[in-house]
Amino acid sequence: MLKRHRTNLFEYKLLEFIDPSTVPLTYYVPGHLPKRIDEYRRRMKTLSITFLSFNSNGTELLANLGGEQLYLFNLCDDSSSPVKYDTYKTLFDKSDLIEILPASKSSSSETIPDTDSQKTNNKKKFKLSPKAEALKLKANASFEEQNYVEAIDYYNQAIILAENSPILYGNRAATLMKRNWDGDVYSAMRDCYKALMFDKTHLKSHFRLAKCLNDLKWHQEAKECLNFFCKRFPDYAKSQACENLVKDIEKALKSSKNKGDSVDDEHENSDTEWTTMSESESEISDISNKKPKLNGNESDSNESLSANNDKILKNIYYQKKSRAVDFNSRYCGHCNVATDIKEANFIGDNFIAAGSDDGSFFIWDKKTSNIVKVLRGDESIVNCVQPHPYSCYIATSGIDSEIRLWSPNFDEALTDEEDRVVNDVKSAVLNNQVKMNSHPFEYLFLNLTQNANWNTEEGGGHQNVECRPS
Repeated sequence: MLKRHRTNLFEYKLLEFIDPSTVPLTYYVPGHLPKRIDEYRRRMKTLSITFLSFNSNGTELLANLGGEQLYLFNLCDDSSSPVKYDTYKTLFDKSDLIEILPASKSSSSETIPDTDSQKTNNKKKFKLSPKAEALKLKANASFEEQNYVEAIDYYNQAIILAENSPILYGNRAATLMKRNWDGDVYSAMRDCYKALMFDKTHLKSHFRLAKCLNDLKWHQEAKECLNFFCKRFPDYAKSQACENLVKDIEKALKSSKNKGDSVDDEHENSDTEWTTMSESESEISDISNKKPKLNGNESDSNESLSANNDKILKNIYYQKKSRAVDFNSRYCGHCNVATDIKEANFIGDNFIAAGSDDGSFFIWDKKTSNIVKVLRGDESIVNCVQPHPYSCYIATSGIDSEIRLWSPNFDEALTDEEDRVVNDVKSAVLNNQVKMNSHPFEYLFLNLTQNANWNTEEGGGHQNVECRPS
């Protein structure tokens, strides 16, 4: 942990007129965001961190990203550093560049199938426990029914039981790509990468990795990945799915070229592009060796020093970004758009909780990232969710004038009025995703229709609702 936060004195001694405290020590960022910032701006979708919290021993950081999802970062894990997964190349060496799999009758298919030999080998090598196998079958059935939310829940549970199964990671990747919520394609790419770590011959994961890279607008990396796929699996390079992806990538690269997009332009003009370590370190070293010439004019000398420091600072930022730490877990289902104070907290060591714009607060299993419970905490929005430091209580509040205390109830029967459990969780999370991706004016309309019953209670108790200033 100390290693993560140690100050690099070499960097700071170069800054003659800059306060070192303005330079971030570490970036923590979900890896898909840098390439999507411009798209979000075009859609008038704003992202902002509404709350940060540490776990009890300070090794994990939970970030509630307004306009998107919840992200958990491990502060002591150096293995989560790569932000761009073009590092798939490190998975393979020259010995892997051989033709794999015999010709198949289904090579012209729209999809990329597994051969019987590969299926048999995978089953022998990565045999699942009976419980994990049962969960996989349930997930597959939900996928066939296009119930992707449920399918992902089952895959999450199965992966906890079989953390080295390439089939489970590959299947979950396919499901995430189908569901396609914010961050899903990037998470699918991470799953493909993980599947290939366990099994380099996993054909579907390799193909899906190329598709994910293209969908994430990393078109050059997608082209290289697909070219490598075609060399390793020449028979499947003739499939319709592969040919279609080749066309999509070429079209995207051509479009980028026509727009004048280049790596150099992005490096100069964008504050969200990520450079390599070698580029940043070499530039900083070159700049540090160039001393401004003193020509008797103090003003010119100061301007030269200032320009030099600005360039050094810019490259230090690039260097820090190249070391950015990716998330470990992601929690989806709630909606965080309307207020900028929405909290998210650890509930003990095993659960995560956060408020939502639909008047509910969500509790997730920390390990599987599945939703455990959704409870109605407010007639409008739940902003505050705080656990008791040592007793089994949770306090919530929002726009209403009430503060509610929650605790487990195993004995007493609840009346309909007291029972605030949201049973239709699937509808709740789907509605929240629609809200989060709506135009701001459309979102206001959705909220008005959802909360049209505010002023229907006796005495008009909710007619003059006032939001707390944030």
